[in-house]
Amino acid sequence: KKTQDLEDKVEALKKSEEKYRTLFETMTQGVIYRDSKGRITSMNPAAEKIMGYIRNIEWPYLLASLLLLNVAQFFSAMRMRYYFARHGLALRARFALALYYVGMFYNLILPGGIGGDGYNVYLLKKILHCSYLRVLSAYSHFCTSCASSCFLALIAKH
Repeated sequence: KKTQDLEDKVEALKKSEEKYRTLFETMTQGVIYRDSKGRITSMNPAAEKIMGYIRNIEWPYLLASLLLLNVAQFFSAMRMRYYFARHGLALRARFALALYYVGMFYNLILPGGIGGDGYNVYLLKKILHCSYLRVLSAYSHFCTSCASSCFLALIAKH
């Protein structure tokens, strides 16, 4: 009887191991197991695919694109600062850049709900101690300028 119970438990363990091995190997999410020293002990095929992408990144192009993205954000923030100054709302360059990144965060990371522009208007009204109308006026000129630039770029392309 003890032998039969042991054989049943071993058989159940084999089935359970096979079930979880199949799950591990067919998951679309990458799973990586590490030991106590942080070394990778195993990974499923999805993780191997992801790690392959990371190993094949063209780092100079990635770094150049990140640099150019931040340069573009800087110039956009300075343009926004210029439009606000024309409406009598002075923004420090560092604050304008931070505001631009906060707007990007809300638009890209937290889509839906409140957008980056909406949050920026709220924040500017709170910090500059002026009316929403004044902030919206400056912000609308800035946004209209951006929309006009995009429109002209589309026309010039055709």
